[in-house]
Amino acid sequence: MVQYERSDVNLGGRAMRGAAFLAGARLIVRGISLINIVILARLLSPEDFGLAALAFAALGLIQVFSDMRVTDGLLALDDLTPQHLDTAFTMQSLRGFVMGGLLFLFAAQVSAFMGSAELTPVMQALSVVLILDGLRNPGYFMYQRNIDYSREFLRDSVSAVVASAATITIAFMYESYWALVAGALIQRIIQTALTYFRIPHSPRFTLRYWRDFIGFGAWLTFTGMISQLTDFAPRFLIGRMISPAALGTFTVGKDTSSLVTQELIAPLQRTLLPSFSAIKNDKERLRRTIVLANRVLLTASLPLGFGLALLAPNVVLILLGPEWTEAVFVLQVLAPTSAIMLGVAATNPMFMALKKVRAMFARTVLVGILIWPFLYIGISTYGLKGAVVALALSRIPSIFINAFAMKKYAGVSIVSSLLGGWRAFISVAVMSILIILIPHETSFDRDAVTAVLDSVPLVVLGAAVYCFTHVSIWWLSGKPDDLETLAVPRISRLFRKYFNNGGTR
Repeated sequence: MVQYERSDVNLGGRAMRGAAFLAGARLIVRGISLINIVILARLLSPEDFGLAALAFAALGLIQVFSDMRVTDGLLALDDLTPQHLDTAFTMQSLRGFVMGGLLFLFAAQVSAFMGSAELTPVMQALSVVLILDGLRNPGYFMYQRNIDYSREFLRDSVSAVVASAATITIAFMYESYWALVAGALIQRIIQTALTYFRIPHSPRFTLRYWRDFIGFGAWLTFTGMISQLTDFAPRFLIGRMISPAALGTFTVGKDTSSLVTQELIAPLQRTLLPSFSAIKNDKERLRRTIVLANRVLLTASLPLGFGLALLAPNVVLILLGPEWTEAVFVLQVLAPTSAIMLGVAATNPMFMALKKVRAMFARTVLVGILIWPFLYIGISTYGLKGAVVALALSRIPSIFINAFAMKKYAGVSIVSSLLGGWRAFISVAVMSILIILIPHETSFDRDAVTAVLDSVPLVVLGAAVYCFTHVSIWWLSGKPDDLETLAVPRISRLFRKYFNNGGTR
């Protein structure tokens, strides 16, 4: 039976288990993606990848600008009934069929807008993706509502493995970009089918509670649109005001900087909305949980962001190659600021849990407005480096805006928002000083293997120093409720079990 009511029992432990499942699924998917790139790069041409990338970009824009955010509504709304799930299914499926049909009919116009007539049949094929997304079973998301992500681990892992095998097989047979399109379709088919696997809810058509979802989802849709335009700003201005080559350097550097910080922390972030929604009526508990969530995210992200910046030459040489030396500066500036931004990452889940979606939209508009003049001035004055510094500086007012929002709507003090992770800042400062003082090679005259061998000792030492410093300060501070509260007892039990067994498993 589907469980509609949320449980607020053992939220911390359930959130950690949920994050572990999501991290495992993400690790599998990213690993398979890497295997795909290695194999497909030898079977398909750059033109094939470029054509598929254009098609997926167009599909992504259509999805963002037509998404009614029904899934977020299922996670955040109160007092759900089977009719709410049926309403969600009806709205999703109608949106999927309408948008899929429009994309199929106007594929030629979309292809012309993207600048490639060859995209027309590809866009028509990908219109099926919109239909499949609309047919997902809303009952599947009730498990996420209760912070159970084991089914998502199964869905993402199985769909990624099967789609990868299909893509590689088709690429071997035809050596065409259609392999990428077919793989995407197969992955969506499996993902949709698995939302019905052992889910005790069979959706029906009704629009009884459409107002509940429209009132909540419309503002999230507008917020998503503004977020897309904000993310588009540096790419548009750099491409127009500097050069496509500069845009390529910026894009690769920025994506690499966010890969470690945001990709690894994202699983934990996704557990926040159902966690906050379960306790939103207990204001004091919600306030404490938001403060703890911000500290945990900051504790996990700071060493990743600063470590990435400190070892930027090695990272660029290993991942990108010696021809990408200009991306080092992008990485050095954006990786730490991306990590610091995660210290207020609980703001969006807070907005949605409290149903303050209009305020969330207003916050997103304000942040978006700030970025454009920062970037324009930076690019006009200092070119690409100016754009990178401007983007980093624009994140400072964004942090304060989020901190004020948490104070207004959840009672989290500004000091707690900005300085709640002080132990993480001290620990990362100790780690950074140590890595800076240790002589290490930063030249691009080495090969990638040598760079890896040079980096591993620094990574291990830096991680050990950061963890030791953080746990020591936590211990001396009286063991406050924090990440160590969950982690240290578990690690201690593992060590005791290991040594009690004589050092064998």
